[in-house]
Amino acid sequence: MILKRHYHEIIILSSIFIGILASLGGLNRSFDFMIKVTLFILMISIMLSISFRALQQALQEWRFIKTVLLINFLIIPGIALILVFPIENNLVRLGLLMYLFTPCTDWFLSYTKIAKGDVALGIIVTPINLFMQLLLLMLLLSYYSTFLFDPAIILKTIMLFLILPFLIASIMRWINPIRSEWLSEKLQVPVLVPLLFFIFADYGNTLLTDVNLVIPVFTTVPVFFILIFLITKLIASKNMPYEKYVLLTFTTIARNSPLAIAIAIMVFQSPIVPLIIAMAVVVEMPILSILAGYFKHILFASNKSYKW
Repeated sequence: MILKRHYHEIIILSSIFIGILASLGGLNRSFDFMIKVTLFILMISIMLSISFRALQQALQEWRFIKTVLLINFLIIPGIALILVFPIENNLVRLGLLMYLFTPCTDWFLSYTKIAKGDVALGIIVTPINLFMQLLLLMLLLSYYSTFLFDPAIILKTIMLFLILPFLIASIMRWINPIRSEWLSEKLQVPVLVPLLFFIFADYGNTLLTDVNLVIPVFTTVPVFFILIFLITKLIASKNMPYEKYVLLTFTTIARNSPLAIAIAIMVFQSPIVPLIIAMAVVVEMPILSILAGYFKHILFASNKSYKW
């Protein structure tokens, strides 16, 4: 997904707003089928951007990758658990944890590119982030499975929204690598926009009946972004090149909401968990855009760089 301007964020946020309006207008139909179809297509487009061949170069950048793994899968889970601890609603807490536990595997590269960061290294990091977040999600869901859902549904969800899209994407890359790369960049926003509309049109009444469900999202997520930004800034001050600093920031701040939403919709009968994750996108998109502008127009324009 290439964001040449900020209009993509505006379109995405507009789709959420229109979905809520549709829910307010009493749109009496279920979008469950369309949500699952668009999610499936979105996961294919995400898988098209993941290259496991890049892992061969991982050893050359092992120092940086260790830093990413430390932040994404040790520091961030610890921070997330502390941030959600005061939340009383189990479903809201779980939705935020699923969102915060999953580092982005797609659009963080677009913001990295805008800010002149190291996109090539980001491609190497992506499959590692995907594999590790699946392990982390399984640990999280295995804890909640004792009282919130049937654990067997997890396997079905992984098969339908992860393994099958990966196999389809692999075949597409094998048949036409250039076309597949183009699709991975161009398809994600056109699919994400109707997905968010369907989610909020279908589940919006849940938010309208209890607005308090949203408050933890708008308090927890910004605090999370500020803390991770400060942590990456501190680490980057230890002689890290500017391009890697940009990548480190976006690969730890951006979250993998499509994967989390797919699992939440399939696993939980309540709409609260996927809604909480989708609402977090409302907070995330403007912040990522601000960060890209911060790097591009302040750090890079001022010729400030960090040297590893």
